[in-house]
Amino acid sequence: FYLPREVCSIFILLYHIHAALWVAHMIIQAGHSLDFIMLNTNGCSPGLDILHGWRYVCGAHKSAVTPFGKGVFFSASVVLIAAVSAPFAIKSLDDSVPLQFLAISGLLFVALLWMGFAVNTPKFPRYLPAISGSPAFVT
Repeated sequence: FYLPREVCSIFILLYHIHAALWVAHMIIQAGHSLDFIMLNTNGCSPGLDILHGWRYVCGAHKSAVTPFGKGVFFSASVVLIAAVSAPFAIKSLDDSVPLQFLAISGLLFVALLWMGFAVNTPKFPRYLPAISGSPAFVT
């Protein structure tokens, strides 16, 4: 150990807190992306309004930060993320090559799906302004 044992323990605790918060952040971000994919493909994103008795809502706000607007909602995409993530949480990826293959295939599928979704949005840039054969196209 280069540092006293107590300091190492504090750093290990901070590392685990950071890792847990990072995983939570990634789950929330994936759910947020799925909400907007559902909104753009189906016209709404399903969820539950927590503050008003767990009633069903169909979020359709395209201009808000979330499809549900203001309030406290439980999105259906969180359930989907949990269902997809559960097998990977139960079995270690270190010990299972088929599960590693499935995970990489899933990541590739999600990346292709997301790129296809992004390219079809109206505000997606059609050319890269930094790479051009003519200075007239560089903005």
